[in-house]
Amino acid sequence: AIFSNPDSSGMGTFSGIRVSNVYSGEYTIQSEGTIETGPIVTTLINEPEWTKLYYIDIVENYEVRNGQLLLSYDNGKNVIALERN
Repeated sequence: AIFSNPDSSGMGTFSGIRVSNVYSGEYTIQSEGTIETGPIVTTLINEPEWTKLYYIDIVENYEVRNGQLLLSYDNGKNVIALERN
């Protein structure tokens, strides 16, 4: 995923590819460590069942650690790790 830098109000955009679909949307940093996404636009080509692990629209919290952006959901039980290119 590619994330823009947030503006002074904490809003930014993101886009990426999830297996066979592309997506883009907006995010807002609510407070340190809390993020809200939406609305998100995506293509709807059939994907394997396991790709449901990467639904960026249900992310609740974020953390930057060792050069990775960690996005967590389901009360921290699941984490999506993104690295900078």
